[in-house]
Amino acid sequence: MNDPITISKKLHYLLLEEPIYQEYLRLKDIYENDKELSFLRKRITEAKIHNKDEYSSLLNEYNSHPIVNNFFLVKEEIKELLQSIKNIISEI
Repeated sequence: MNDPITISKKLHYLLLEEPIYQEYLRLKDIYENDKELSFLRKRITEAKIHNKDEYSSLLNEYNSHPIVNNFFLVKEEIKELLQSIKNIISEI
């Protein structure tokens, strides 16, 4: 039987080949490095302290941004995939 480290490494490489995981990594990079979103996050933080009306408006704008939506949708799919893997492993 394979040791846990070897199994973990194999699982890691299989996950890296999974298209949904590749999409997650791609979107995560865009989400974290997008200048518009970065600026919007900064404005949200400032508005939270100084202007509650503007905060609400900016938060709505942020939450409706296509990059944010796509990233969090794929992130949920990844969570489900990882939960499935966890369930399978726990049955072994």
